[in-house]
Amino acid sequence: MEALLSSLIKLDVPNTHCVDASGRLTRLAFTSTKAVQLTRRFGTVLTMDCTYKTNRFKMPLLHIVSFACTGATFTLAIAFLNAETIEDYEWALNTYKGFMGNYPPLAIVTDRELALMRATEIAFLVAHKMFC
Repeated sequence: MEALLSSLIKLDVPNTHCVDASGRLTRLAFTSTKAVQLTRRFGTVLTMDCTYKTNRFKMPLLHIVSFACTGATFTLAIAFLNAETIEDYEWALNTYKGFMGNYPPLAIVTDRELALMRATEIAFLVAHKMFC
């Protein structure tokens, strides 16, 4: 994870991260400048899902995706989280908002992950929420 962070910084990829008291990386979120441009143009609907324990660090990976007018999907942001808590999801969504500036989504689609559902309610007050 620290090697990934080092590479992101070296390549000047927009990112943010958190460390605990012992200096261990606990959260990491990143995007690309191209994703920011696409989001500002087409990012009116976001889909979000988290994969669980698929990496050797056992950190949930939140993947935020949207689609262009052609129907092609693109990744908006990726966040490795410490846990599946409202606070972790809220941190990731607020980080996403920081990356994108004043371009709020009109709709958000997620699964029925209760912590993620609550975090979307907190972070995106006016967006329509759809749960699968």
